[in-house]
Amino acid sequence: MAVREPRNRLVIFRLSETEYERLLAACRRDQARSLSDYVREAVMGCTTAEAGGEALYAALNRLSGRIRQLETRVGRLLERLEEVG
Repeated sequence: MAVREPRNRLVIFRLSETEYERLLAACRRDQARSLSDYVREAVMGCTTAEAGGEALYAALNRLSGRIRQLETRVGRLLERLEEVG
C-alpha cells in the first residue's frame, strides 16, 4: 500500500438538503470509498492540471468562444429579419 501524506486540514462548506442528496447519489453511483474521498477527488480533479484541470479549462474556453460566435450570428439574423419584416 502507498504511503499517504497525512490529511490534517479541514475544509467546510454548507449544502442544501437537495444538494447533499445529489452528492450522496453521485457518490454511490460512482462507488466511491467515502463521501470525503468523492468530494476531494471531484474538487481536486477540477482544479489541478495533473487530473485534467487544464483540459477542462481549455474546453470551457473553446465553448465560450463558440457561444460568443453563435450570439453574434443570431444577432445578425435578428437584424436581417427586422429589415425584411
